[in-house]
Amino acid sequence: MDAQLPKTPERPDASVFRARQAQLEQVMAKHGVDCVLLNQATNIHYLTGVYNTCSWVFLKRDGQQIALVLESDYPVYCRQSSIGDIRIFRTHDPLAHFRELASELGLRENSLAVENEHLRHYQYEMIERFFGPLLFKGLFADYIVQEARIKKTAEEIEKIRRASQLAVYGMKVAREMAAPGMTEEVLASLVRGAMIEAGAARSTYIYVGSDARSSLAHTPATDNLLNEG
Repeated sequence: MDAQLPKTPERPDASVFRARQAQLEQVMAKHGVDCVLLNQATNIHYLTGVYNTCSWVFLKRDGQQIALVLESDYPVYCRQSSIGDIRIFRTHDPLAHFRELASELGLRENSLAVENEHLRHYQYEMIERFFGPLLFKGLFADYIVQEARIKKTAEEIEKIRRASQLAVYGMKVAREMAAPGMTEEVLASLVRGAMIEAGAARSTYIYVGSDARSSLAHTPATDNLLNEG
């Protein structure tokens, strides 16, 4: 008998992402923005279904969508993204595409909103260099996406509730498993494993801080030893 090849994952349900994009387009219209340029993985994931830290996505208010992705990521990107027009760049520099897209997308002056919160300074300078007066300076794309996400569906509310329950469960596991002489890293690994087994995503990240570090927020686990109390 011939070995069966693994089934190719189906593309995501486009209707889900189309509804999210429609909400985004309403917010764009409210602020007078024609197009957003996204690079933040969480924003792209929410709006198109794919999780990738190196892609650039243009979403226009008229429904036109273009994704720029590294050649190595192209096959997976095509399977996971709801976008049909996916183009390859072969280095970490998508500037050649930026040159072409300013004209192809028909962008007018003061109409393109870009993200700002997570971009490095040189990345923003690169974008500013190629899009110049086309950039919308009144509001960054980060906030446009956040505003579009304010209204939650019943499914999203249930996922938030489930995530909260998993977080509470993780704290319970941490209290039960913590023992003198154990490192923060070992405890974090045990808690993460228990949470994944209970249904948490594999991207779940655990923060652990002991001793003087316990007062810090978002503290990565270290090899510090836990002490009694």
